[in-house]
Amino acid sequence: METALNFMRKRIASTLLGLAFALPFLNHAWADHLPASDDDHHIEVAYVEFPPYSYTNDQGEADGIYINVTRRILEHTGYHPRFHPLPIARTYLYLKEGKIHLWPGLAEIPSLQGHVLESNINPITTHLNAWFLDGTPTIQSIDDLRGHQVILIAGYTYAGLLYDIRDPKNQINVITTPTHRSALQMLQLGRGDYLLDYVDPVMEVLSENPIPNLKSVRLISQKAAYLVPKQLPNGKDLMEKIEAAYYELGIDQEAKAPDPGLTSDF
Repeated sequence: METALNFMRKRIASTLLGLAFALPFLNHAWADHLPASDDDHHIEVAYVEFPPYSYTNDQGEADGIYINVTRRILEHTGYHPRFHPLPIARTYLYLKEGKIHLWPGLAEIPSLQGHVLESNINPITTHLNAWFLDGTPTIQSIDDLRGHQVILIAGYTYAGLLYDIRDPKNQINVITTPTHRSALQMLQLGRGDYLLDYVDPVMEVLSENPIPNLKSVRLISQKAAYLVPKQLPNGKDLMEKIEAAYYELGIDQEAKAPDPGLTSDF
């Protein structure tokens, strides 16, 4: 009995180890064999977990404000989007290498300049705030974070600010956590002085679990844009169709309309 049990344990361990090695390669597989953007009208779209704009819902499907707008636009043009959740670093890499067709992301990412075509349309605007509890000094810029403990969301580059924040000369003690909810919990428990996070994801968490005496200040605002790899065949044609559909569907007017559900400051 014990021999059989040991054999089964080894088989399970071997299978899990095999999966651990295989998954990274499977993750690459779809990107290494993309169809040309006009072959069968399928568009490979990368997205990052950034609720409420883009995220994977309970059914395992791409969802969110930005995702739904993107789906409407692509279907209007006759394309069939296939959404792929990717870490932000992998998204940047695949854009540079031309392994994805489209990213509904943010405009003016420094490391992507020269590698992508960027749309002239901006469906949404995000706001990055510094969040802190009452009694903590108010700040006005990243420079004011020196000498403090700052909570960050793992995987975010904060529009390029991450590199300055992590620069040792700035003497900022960085603490990372995977979710907006855990970040707010850490702040509430006093494990950091400030939290850098975007307004809408934070407000979504706070709508369910409000935090008394929470304050915030706006640091930067950043517009969203559609990004297409420069080396993608017919990339310019794809971008022109996306921009045309944006106006044909009236999404530009929807984007301008005030949304009473979104609040800039808590």
